[in-house]
Order: sequence, then C-alpha cells, then structure tokens
Amino acid sequence: MKRDKVDNVLDEWGWPLNTIGGKWWELFQDPQLNALEEHIDVENQNIADAAASYAAARAAVRETRSQYFPTLTTTPSMSYTNSRLAVTLC
Repeated sequence: MKRDKVDNVLDEWGWPLNTIGGKWWELFQDPQLNALEEHIDVENQNIADAAASYAAARAAVRETRSQYFPTLTTTPSMSYTNSRLAVTLC
C-alpha cells in the first residue's frame, strides 16, 4: 500500500487516522471520559514515581553489595634522578 493511501484512511467516525493526536478523548465531548482521562493521568504520574523509587532502591542495594567485593587502589609516583639534582614527585 502506498503512503498517500495510508494518509487518507478514515476511522469509523470519519476522522483521518494520521491527524488524531493530543487530547483525542475530547472529540467525544463526554465529561465522564474526560474525568477518567484526568484520573489516568494522575495515576500514570504515581506509577512513574513508584518506578523512580524502585530504581533508586535498586541502586542503593547495588551500592551496598559492592562493599562485599574486593577493591583495588593504586598510588602513582614518579622518580627522576640527575647527577646534579634529585627530584621526587608524589
């Protein structure tokens, strides 16, 4: 199917499928549907907050568990000796 034919497809109410976006539920002019959408929007934020809390808790657990693994530390130093001057860098 060509792209121009897809762009002209209408849904069952006669709206072009490619132009419905944004607050599509307001097309129905139904107060109950609008109220449900507002409720869902709030609940989606609650789910997003819970997901962020869960991710933070997992990060805290990973940080705590990292203390059980060995660590490797280094102390870089450089020394240069000349017959007239001795310099040590730490």
